[in-house]
Amino acid sequence: MLPASITFAPRPVRAVFETAMRPDVVSLAGGNPDLSFLDHERIGSLMTEILARRGEDVLQYGSGAGTDAARELSIELMRLAGASYTIDEIQMTSGSQAGLDAVTKLLCNPGDVIVAEAPTYVGVLGTCGAYETGVRQVPLDANGLQPQAVAEAIDQAQREGRRVPFVYTITAYQNPSGMSLSPNRYDELIEVCSSRGVWLVEDDAYGLLGFGRTPQQRVRALAASAPENVIHLGSYSKIFSPGLRVGWVAAPQHVRERLQIACESVCITPAVTSQELVTAYVGTREWESGLTRQLAAYEARCQASVEAVRRYLPDELSPS
Repeated sequence: MLPASITFAPRPVRAVFETAMRPDVVSLAGGNPDLSFLDHERIGSLMTEILARRGEDVLQYGSGAGTDAARELSIELMRLAGASYTIDEIQMTSGSQAGLDAVTKLLCNPGDVIVAEAPTYVGVLGTCGAYETGVRQVPLDANGLQPQAVAEAIDQAQREGRRVPFVYTITAYQNPSGMSLSPNRYDELIEVCSSRGVWLVEDDAYGLLGFGRTPQQRVRALAASAPENVIHLGSYSKIFSPGLRVGWVAAPQHVRERLQIACESVCITPAVTSQELVTAYVGTREWESGLTRQLAAYEARCQASVEAVRRYLPDELSPS
């Protein structure tokens, strides 16, 4: 028999995601990208070329840190966010969620607590629960996470004798609120955490999805202000394909090296074939053109949804 455990007990939210996969359901719960904007024929040709040219290599185990090409591509995407990294500071992962898991495994001990936004991404709640780590949530305002509220939450936890390894934040287009952290608060939030010996973990799955913005115009990442204090989680799921399961972590080299060990204990190596396809497609004209059309469609759907909420739902409910 399985031992009684609340850590891995079924949760209602998982049923929501299963329901969202049904073709007859329009779900507002999951963050599934619309993949109809991808050039499927071109992607198929790229995969064929990759296998024909380097089949034995890309179907084999690879480096636990990820392929050099995928790490270099991730550096380029970090540069668009205003942050500068070397290849030794980039760890490829099997999706951003795997990166979050590795960071939590590395930094947290049972009984610790982290600080996060209220509401926060459901995935961080599950990950922290698996490592017996609590989550203290602080409210958002019109400018995102409030540094003073973060400071108070950290101080309160420490007064209780609880260790706070990191503050978790989605700085751009936060899930589920849609709020963004004002860049005017970056320095204050960094000071709050660094002065208390607490890491900032920035989840940046949505940074390239700003309406009316090209990749070159994306919002500046928190990691650009203090790479020595921030562990940055990046993802190719929303900007390309979640099915390939490719993400990355940008962190100081000594942290990145430990993260590689944490990742290897689960998956040995990030999927080489997936990394090769991501590297071949993301950053090309076809990719950027598809992303531009995708965001235009998302914006139109967002506006239609907001109008429908205002028209058909009670006044107590408002779109964010």
